Amino acid sequence: VKRKPAVDMDYKMFDLQLPQHAHLREQVEPMFTEIFKGEKQQLSLFFGKYSEGSYVTSHTDGAVVTLDGHDRYDRKRAFLLYLNEEWTESDGGLFTDEEDHGQPAFLPAWNTLLTFRVPRYHLVTPVTAHKVRWSIYGWTLEEHLEWDEKFVRWVIRMSSEQPTLTALAVGVIVLALAMLVYKITQNTTQGHKKM
Repeated sequence: VKRKPAVDMDYKMFDLQLPQHAHLREQVEPMFTEIFKGEKQQLSLFFGKYSEGSYVTSHTDGAVVTLDGHDRYDRKRAFLLYLNEEWTESDGGLFTDEEDHGQPAFLPAWNTLLTFRVPRYHLVTPVTAHKVRWSIYGWTLEEHLEWDEKFVRWVIRMSSEQPTLTALAVGVIVLALAMLVYKITQNTTQGHKKM
């Protein structure tokens, strides 16, 4: 697996979680809460300002983040709302989806909402025009859980939604784990007998 280098960027971001931007967040958040209300997730919101020469290199947005200094959240869905009138391809600043081979570049045109699940490789081409490219962007955030916590929650959810299927699935998983433990102990026991 070829690893890509760390993301490099040159643009200004304004974190709407900060107290000095609370008035902006109050204006903007209801719009995105309405769109993503079924996901029961926290929102992380920013304003982005790209000037001539601004860009972001290839990255996935995949991260575990902290809100209010304590809780850990996984980014689940990214979204960008573009606020640029009269923007053309030759102005640069195009969002490029590196995983979509059909139509990989998106113009940051006025009132265009772009959303995608993360992680997903993408970049922003350099702004070539003497203009400012504005966007409101962010992520839906879900409580960060380790794999065992996710499994337990899945079993609990499935047992209430489909009890018979869940019981069967859990039984198969327990049997597979028991067989794995047996195999490991057999290999360990045989290794000791040879000595």
